[in-house]
Amino acid sequence: MPNEHYILSIAGFDPCGGSGILADIKTIEAHKALGLGVCTSITYQNDVAFKGLSWLPEDEVIKQIEALTDRFDIRFVKIGLIKSYEELQALLSYLRRVLPQDAFILWDPILKASAGFKFHSSPDARLLISIADQLDLITPNVLEMKKLMPEETDLREAAKKLSVHCKILLKGGHLDTLHSNDYLFQDGKELIYTGHRLQAEKRGTGCVLSSAILAQLSLGLTLETAVAKAKQYIEKYLLSSTSKLGLHHV
Repeated sequence: MPNEHYILSIAGFDPCGGSGILADIKTIEAHKALGLGVCTSITYQNDVAFKGLSWLPEDEVIKQIEALTDRFDIRFVKIGLIKSYEELQALLSYLRRVLPQDAFILWDPILKASAGFKFHSSPDARLLISIADQLDLITPNVLEMKKLMPEETDLREAAKKLSVHCKILLKGGHLDTLHSNDYLFQDGKELIYTGHRLQAEKRGTGCVLSSAILAQLSLGLTLETAVAKAKQYIEKYLLSSTSKLGLHHV
């Protein structure tokens, strides 16, 4: 049976289903959780090429959320592709007003498409802190962490500094190393998740990992355990097919 809480994905629509809302919902429901979706943009892409996108107006994003919060008990939210940092800040302020006080909000920063299309530059440092103060978890890869805090040369130290404001999961998939370790920073501590560097490439791995974390949290697991299980899930996903589009299973 599905658990009683709903997980909301606020993200872009990828017509091939490898990333964005479709990937999020596939992941969430593979975990027997209940997924809802709000669209921020329509992208024109397939598994190998990004051709462009159209942004939905901010008020249309809010109207989608309103229709869902009127009906469903939403305790977990994942935010993916968003038009600007300013719009993200406004969206977070709105969500904190309308959602339960204990709602867990995760931001998976998508600053660049797999095919190379750039969505955002580096944010103003004060704006980033204001955003982080309204979040529970940010899940950047090393390239995104470098973009978020370009003045920092040590990315793990940068993640540690930002974790004063919210928890940070620094993903090591883009590191030029033999391993693929991830680093969770919370409460002044660093927890390392060791991982094998698999010879497999898939679309939307960041979307899948962040959605898997929320699904595990909705099942009542701690964040530390949820990240560990989500990392196991992403390894299965990477090995699930020979194409760039993976299969979802638990």
